[in-house]
Amino acid sequence: MSQPDIHDQIRTEVERRLAIAREAWLEPPQTWYSVKDLTDKHANGGAGLADFDAAHIALHDPADAVRRYEYALKVLDRHVRYRIPKGYEPAGVLNCFRCNGLEWPCTEIADLAESLGIEVPTERTPQ
Repeated sequence: MSQPDIHDQIRTEVERRLAIAREAWLEPPQTWYSVKDLTDKHANGGAGLADFDAAHIALHDPADAVRRYEYALKVLDRHVRYRIPKGYEPAGVLNCFRCNGLEWPCTEIADLAESLGIEVPTERTPQ
């Protein structure tokens, strides 16, 4: 059984993360938590968060995540693979249509995969 193409792996992971971010998103006009919101209880001996945890959470507003993942899907849609037809060299090799013949996965797709923790193939062989 062959491993799924990196394009499909990225789409699956981005859509998974996007669904989680959308589920967590507080509908406008509400705002995401501020560091103060998240630390007040902790400062008063309650179950709030320490400053460093609160700062991290405050920086990861689901609305921002939704925008990032929607952008990632647009990048993915622009960079599609195609196979070099027989009669052309090197026949059978996958290339990126957007990058005008750059071998697949192109740098943009490889960087996107790495940002999502997806292993990028080191050898680019015909698939």
